[in-house]
Amino acid sequence: MQAHAAFCRQLMDDFCGEITGRKVDCLVGVHPQDRFLVGMLSPYEEAITTSTNSSSVIVSQIGIDFFLEESEIQAATIQISPEGDLFYCVTPKLEHQRQAFLTEPEFQGRGFENIDEVTAIGDVQRGKGIKPVAVYKKTTLASIVTEPLRVSLGDFYDFDAHSGVLPENHSVNQLLDSLLLKKTKELTEAEDAYFSNHERVHLKDVLSEDAWKDYIQMNRSGKNPFRQNWHLVISVELQKIHDGRVRVSVKLCNKSKYQENDRASGHTKRETERVNDLFNAKLEIDIEGASLLCFPMPYFKDDYKYDTDQY
Repeated sequence: MQAHAAFCRQLMDDFCGEITGRKVDCLVGVHPQDRFLVGMLSPYEEAITTSTNSSSVIVSQIGIDFFLEESEIQAATIQISPEGDLFYCVTPKLEHQRQAFLTEPEFQGRGFENIDEVTAIGDVQRGKGIKPVAVYKKTTLASIVTEPLRVSLGDFYDFDAHSGVLPENHSVNQLLDSLLLKKTKELTEAEDAYFSNHERVHLKDVLSEDAWKDYIQMNRSGKNPFRQNWHLVISVELQKIHDGRVRVSVKLCNKSKYQENDRASGHTKRETERVNDLFNAKLEIDIEGASLLCFPMPYFKDDYKYDTDQY
C-alpha cells in the first residue's frame, strides 16, 4: 500500500510539474503560454483587453483573504513571499537550430538523424532558410525575491474609516520593482543574452560552431540586448466587517506592460520575444503581532463532514 501511495504521489508531482512549468527549465520552439496550462498570471492589461473581445478568461492576480481583530491591526505585520516562474528569450544554441532544421517539412519524415545527412544531399545555400528557433529559459521569483516582503498594516489603516489600502508606490513595491530590474539587467549581460533577430538561418550557418557564432555576431552588431519588462505589484486591502473583525486581502498582481503586434490584416499576434506572464504563481503569508481569526460557515452546520470554523 505504501508503495502504491508513493507511486501516486510521484505521478501527481510529475504531472503537475509539467503542466505548471515547475519541472521545466528550458523550452525550445514553443511559447510558454502554449505549453503550460494552469497557474499562469497574465498582464492585467491583457485581461482587460481580452475580456472585451473574447470569451477567454485570463487571470492577472491571485490573493489570500483572512481575518484579524481590529484592536491588533496597529501592531500587525505580514510577511509576503511571492513565488512563481518567469521565462525569458535567449539566443539559441547550435544544437537547437540544427534540430529546428530537422523538423522542417522539407526534411521531416525522411529519416535524417543529424544535420550532416541533410547537408550531404545538396547545396547548403539553397532555399529561403528558416526563422531562428525561439528558446526560453526559466528563472524563479523565489531566486529574485530572496527575503519575505514586510508590510505593517497599521501604517495605512484608517481607524476612523475602518479601512485601508496599501499605496501602489509603497516601499514594498518599489523594492519588488528594483529586484526585478536588477534581474533583467543580469539577463542582458549574460553570455546567452537575446538580441532581436528576424534574419533567416540557412544550412551554411549551422555547419559548425564557428559558422553559428559568425551568424550570431553578425545579427548582434549595432543592437542592444532585448530586455524583459516584468512588473509585479503587491496589493493589500483592509476592511472592517463586523464584531471587530477586519478582512485582510493580500494579492499578487501582474501589471507588466502588455503589447500586441498589429498586422496588415487588422488582426493581432502575440509578441514571441517577450514573456510577461508569471507561471506556477503562489503566495505565502506569515502574520506577526496578531492572531488569525476563524470564520463560521453556517451553511455547513448540518453536515457532519465539515468543521464550521474555518481559517
